[in-house]
Amino acid sequence: MKREYYSDSIANFLKTDSEKILGALATSDGFSSLKTQRDAWLAEISILKTVLHSYQGSIYFEYPRTVSKASRSTRHESARWCLATRR
Repeated sequence: MKREYYSDSIANFLKTDSEKILGALATSDGFSSLKTQRDAWLAEISILKTVLHSYQGSIYFEYPRTVSKASRSTRHESARWCLATRR
């Protein structure tokens, strides 16, 4: 079962329009996407696009339905970072 709502290489993520990424997140979200959630996703995408320019690897937006936390995982070579926010 696919856990991530969006995943791609960091290089492709940086090139992809934020609205297209938002569309993938909203399409995968089984819950009602409120304006506050949409704004939060756009802010997170913007922040990640700002800080990931010097990295290579993959990015995963994961939203497990059984917990209230959403996480963004970024993989760079052998390192992995996970950014979590409350939903």
